[in-house]
Amino acid sequence: FGVRIVDISDPSNPLHVASIPSPPNTRANAIKVSHITTPYYEGDILVHSNEPCTTAYNKGKGGVEIYDVTNPRSPIHLSSFYSSPIHNLFMYQQGHKAYVLLADVGSSYLRIVNITDPRNPVEVVAVGARELKIKSDLLGNYQAVYVHDVWAKIFPANHANPYYADKVIAYLSYWDAGLVMLDITNPSSPKLLGQSTYADPDPLSGKAPEGNSHSAIPNGEGNIVLMGDEDLSPFTLVLRIEDGSHRGEEYQ
Repeated sequence: FGVRIVDISDPSNPLHVASIPSPPNTRANAIKVSHITTPYYEGDILVHSNEPCTTAYNKGKGGVEIYDVTNPRSPIHLSSFYSSPIHNLFMYQQGHKAYVLLADVGSSYLRIVNITDPRNPVEVVAVGARELKIKSDLLGNYQAVYVHDVWAKIFPANHANPYYADKVIAYLSYWDAGLVMLDITNPSSPKLLGQSTYADPDPLSGKAPEGNSHSAIPNGEGNIVLMGDEDLSPFTLVLRIEDGSHRGEEYQ
């Protein structure tokens, strides 16, 4: 179905005002809108991810679509950036330049795309766990190490903590690798700042950790990050033998 644009000026009476169709066999999993002002463009920009639908994975389209929605009732398609499937994205402006972070689940890469001229997107870098020197065990039922979601925060030069001052930091939800933080002040050369780990056993379940870092958002100061995990198997079937020579044995 693509993207639906809804006027919520009157929250009690939301009005559908425009639609942006997805390419065939493709879904828009993530959508971001931001105003950019660069030497090449000024306006409200909408970017949405392209991720092939599961039943037609090899027939859909990957990458992102870029629209001008300064007039939200009349979206204008500016350009496309093609890659393998993009699951999540984040748009931000750094000085006179604008960028989109892409969580490429097809290649397991973080991609950074320069959209300073949104009519001509240019990839700045594509890096994975190996290039970033990310370490992780494979955990739980869905074992993988890949970037699932992305977020970026720009810190002012006068930030109270000099560690953050004048930096751009990316917060990546890196599935079994947990939270990964990168310095992307120079977007062409991301640098690993650190990553979280999963306690074993899990403090809530008392069992081995599942992993699956799904999304992460920093607070205003940047010193606290809220991270959510996606538990693909929240319940476990336990078989317990209560009689016979194997009495007391459990299987799950």
